Amino acid sequence: KESNNAVEAGGTQEEAGKEDIRRQFDFYLSSANIGMRKPEKRVYEYTIKEIQKFGKSKGMDIQPNEILFIDDIGTNLRTARQFGMRTMKVTLGKIRDAVVDLQEQVNMKLLDDESPSTSQFAGSAPLPSKI
Repeated sequence: KESNNAVEAGGTQEEAGKEDIRRQFDFYLSSANIGMRKPEKRVYEYTIKEIQKFGKSKGMDIQPNEILFIDDIGTNLRTARQFGMRTMKVTLGKIRDAVVDLQEQVNMKLLDDESPSTSQFAGSAPLPSKI
């Protein structure tokens, strides 16, 4: 489903056939999809508002400190922290390392196999909406 450029589980129509990590989330938002650029403060305000709106639709009161903001640029992460979000820095080209870190952040197994050669995601259960 798509609403106000925030994509709920399942993604946009053109992404429907793709296998990717976004399918593991109940809620996914990309600044590229909302026409704003990080580290503009309005991106973070919008993100928090949309996640809280999504949470309310599911009966949850999501606070900024329950949101995990993932990015590869320090300035973007610092701004997210200023808004009270938790952050996780990823290094481009090190996807597996990022997923290992994400497993620790959400306390959920995401990889089928812990060997360095794997890139398969475990299970099909969505991650908590608070991510």
